[in-house]
Amino acid sequence: MNVRAVNAIAKHSWALSFGIMSSLLLSGIFVFDIVSINGRILLLLSFSTLLLSLGQHIPTRSRPFNMDERTGLLKAYTPPIHPSTLEMVFSDLVKTHMDPLLRSEYEVYSKEVEAYFKPKIDPMFAREKILMTLYRHSKGLDSKTMESELSEVLTAKGMEVVNNHPIFTMEEWLSILQHIQDSCPAFFRIIGRIEEDLGAGRPSTSAGIVFEVDMENVVHERANLFTLIHNLSDTPRNIVLRVQSPDFRPHDLAMTYRLDPGERHWWSTKSLPLTAKGDDDVLGLMSGLLRDGTVAWQSLLPERFGEATVSVRLEEQSGDLIIGRQINVRVRTKYLERIRTFSSVTTSLIGVLGIALGIFIKVRDIFGNIGA
Repeated sequence: MNVRAVNAIAKHSWALSFGIMSSLLLSGIFVFDIVSINGRILLLLSFSTLLLSLGQHIPTRSRPFNMDERTGLLKAYTPPIHPSTLEMVFSDLVKTHMDPLLRSEYEVYSKEVEAYFKPKIDPMFAREKILMTLYRHSKGLDSKTMESELSEVLTAKGMEVVNNHPIFTMEEWLSILQHIQDSCPAFFRIIGRIEEDLGAGRPSTSAGIVFEVDMENVVHERANLFTLIHNLSDTPRNIVLRVQSPDFRPHDLAMTYRLDPGERHWWSTKSLPLTAKGDDDVLGLMSGLLRDGTVAWQSLLPERFGEATVSVRLEEQSGDLIIGRQINVRVRTKYLERIRTFSSVTTSLIGVLGIALGIFIKVRDIFGNIGA
């Protein structure tokens, strides 16, 4: 479990402790008369600890979590690291965003489902197609068509495992995939554009190569830059992916990739249906494109607020430009986060001052009685 999840649990624990303390101090008023100085001090201390409890509770609303649901920790968990190049795109995204507890169960689930892949089906292709189909189901693909697509890679027993699994139910998958879409909207915009191109039969971005890039329109803590590259030719190619920006760190990033030809030509210049028997449909080509293509995932750290630009270039090793993109984004702070932070600090400060005032009044009363 990463630092943010641990901090959220700690804040919940402190909020509960201060709340219990406030209740106990309030109960003490029944022992001391409310008009007495001890009763008033207890009332002040009870109010102050209640504010401290509130101050600890407010920040936890930004990343709520619960232990009642399997996916209850997803929103509180932020992956501390992630792969820069996704080998199995959907699988890597799913495993990266899962909290450690859910991820361990997913590893067992993957092994269980893999045992029911149909013969001669590439396991990597099958896993990606299953997750791709589940994603399309979350976007509105009907259950009958989803089962038809899954049956192309799964046996009847495998279909039963996927449909009736006690942990990874369809509701759980919808929750997991929605969380990933919220965390990485740029990747799914790339998927959407390519699916539209395949469905309409449009040619690829450049002769012999598929190149798509995207990142968030509004950046807060960090920017997730996704790039998809695929070699449609029959010969290997060595290319350089260069990312340059004066507004993000790193300012200049260059990565060299060897693009091998795909197992087959994962593109079509004729319009295709979303689903059909076999792999000659949008889902089949998209799954193959993700498996044989190269997807780079880079985290860029903003250095200033306001308008920012990122230039992404695909170059030959000689430095000749193949194709390039420029992305304009806005870097902003989270308004609700600032409100929560200000409210938390204010209530906690008032709570501490209240406790200090209560102690001061009691000490002054003791020394006043001694002097008298």
